[in-house]
Amino acid sequence: MKKLLLLILAFVLVFAMAACSSGPAPANNTNTDNSSNTIRPEDVSAMSYAEYIAAGEGANVVIEGYVQKYALNRDFHNVSMFIQDENGGSYYAYRAVCSDEQAAKLVEGTHVKVSGKKASWSGEIEIGEGCIFYILEGNKVFVAVDISGKLADLQALEKMMNQKISAKELLVEYSTSSEGKVSAFLYNWDGSGAAGSNNDLYFNISHGGAGFTFCVESDEDPEGTGTYDAVTGLHFGDIIDLEGMLYWYNGPNVHVNRINVVKASKADALKSEGVLTYTQYTECADEAEVTVEGYVQGRTVYDEEQHSFSMFLADADGAYYAYGVNASKEDYDKLTYGTKVKLSGIKIFGNGLPLISKVETMEILEGYYIAMPENITDKIGDNDALYKMTAGKVLLRDLKVAASKAPDSDTEYAFLYNWDGSGKAGENCDVYFTVETAGGKSCTVYVDTDEFPEGSDLYKAVTQLSIGDEINLESFVFWNEDPEFHVQKLSVKK
Repeated sequence: MKKLLLLILAFVLVFAMAACSSGPAPANNTNTDNSSNTIRPEDVSAMSYAEYIAAGEGANVVIEGYVQKYALNRDFHNVSMFIQDENGGSYYAYRAVCSDEQAAKLVEGTHVKVSGKKASWSGEIEIGEGCIFYILEGNKVFVAVDISGKLADLQALEKMMNQKISAKELLVEYSTSSEGKVSAFLYNWDGSGAAGSNNDLYFNISHGGAGFTFCVESDEDPEGTGTYDAVTGLHFGDIIDLEGMLYWYNGPNVHVNRINVVKASKADALKSEGVLTYTQYTECADEAEVTVEGYVQGRTVYDEEQHSFSMFLADADGAYYAYGVNASKEDYDKLTYGTKVKLSGIKIFGNGLPLISKVETMEILEGYYIAMPENITDKIGDNDALYKMTAGKVLLRDLKVAASKAPDSDTEYAFLYNWDGSGKAGENCDVYFTVETAGGKSCTVYVDTDEFPEGSDLYKAVTQLSIGDEINLESFVFWNEDPEFHVQKLSVKK
């Protein structure tokens, strides 16, 4: 996240601008000192990376290495640089004073020597604003280090801060603007920007349960460059490989260099012969024979006794719920998030819920698609609107956990085992809890143990809630005469 933006938000813009000299920039390799008591680079040898890390906040530091990525600001005569040395050291020099002559020589791999004050910002360790640098002979571009297996290990990642890294098979998650709009990426961190404005780009990814926000800094890769355009071409559900610089902002915040879409999330526009469109399916009466194609968005645990399971499907136009699908465990295990399948069964209405039952055949097809969830927080209480979203995945945001009470009881709980509080821990009961929107509307949501048994991460997260916790939810819209919500993900706002 750009520091200038954060400084503006903190109402210290005047201070920030005062630190940016608009006067004449120094010539290359001059001894201009823009930071009090900064050591001239030519006066001392460069530190080792271990010496640099051991230096205290505000200490004079001198490092040497090769620029792997940089953001040049010609108007203010400064440049921010990611630098690596040949011994594995990695550094970030923030707003180093940069002459026009130096700027003309900067390319990926440029050999530099930097002197300044060691500083930190939201966890990022850097050489602070006003540092100076010299350009030396030589050029070296380093190969990115694959961190795919370390994404959940924050301590390991922190030790690799500012290195050039790569990561594989990342899932593009949805991002939500400050206004609640959902998309695959945001212009600016809060979605306040727009195409054509050269805003920074932010997008969320996950891997093995760990989630992160990565970005394209427009002063490093402006709008119209390959990297920028690659992010604006992403779709929710895409699986990507990427390369970038491991910047830190209260956690890993990679500045992306390159993106490759390994598997694109895309629903086929046309149905094969004999398959109903979503509109045709919705128009089918009770007990009608139906054949549909859709992509797996969620499923229950496999029932070993019945050799069956249930699942939520989606296509480009809508969502379906298939109940009691008869299939082998081998075929069940082939189904992953986004897998395309073809089902034939009988459409019925169970307590108002349209579903496909008596599914005796399931065919796994080529294709992959993850449907974008819709933020329906403002539709709580509007049952007509919610019914149109039956079986679809939705978001409920900016909620508070309200008190839940068992029938004939005044005792308040953050959640109940079973809808009436008749269960207890260790019995693998469904877990129910009540949430309230900022507008004062409330609804009951729950974790279905057919989907997430006791002991699963989601189940444990719900049983650790307290009344008053602020949370966001991802759920499926279910129906049992009135709307119900099957929780799929939960995040507690800090």
